[in-house]
Amino acid sequence: MPKMDNYLIQATSLLSQHLSQLKPEGDLFKLTSCLNFEEREIIGILTGIMPMLPDGKEKDLIKNIIIPFFEAVGISKWNRTELTDLGLRVGQRHKIHIDLSSDTSIVDESKINGTS
Repeated sequence: MPKMDNYLIQATSLLSQHLSQLKPEGDLFKLTSCLNFEEREIIGILTGIMPMLPDGKEKDLIKNIIIPFFEAVGISKWNRTELTDLGLRVGQRHKIHIDLSSDTSIVDESKINGTS
């Protein structure tokens, strides 16, 4: 991979990390990440109207039932590639620590070789 691509990946990762720390927008970014567009939009609308509602059953219903419902639907409808699915299937079987301040990655060889 050309060096410029590595810098773009690192910059995108750092930007995403920074945006996720913003309050309150970062919470919405994290909640709606990896969701299908329509469900992301519905969750944004519901989150936007919640401050206008008085505390009570309706607000709790939206927060605890309706938003998680649309989150689950959005995750299942999110467009994934074969690589994303494969990555999700194998999970963190071979963890790699990535130091974004360096050009190198620190690999735990025992995890790769199964000698932990």
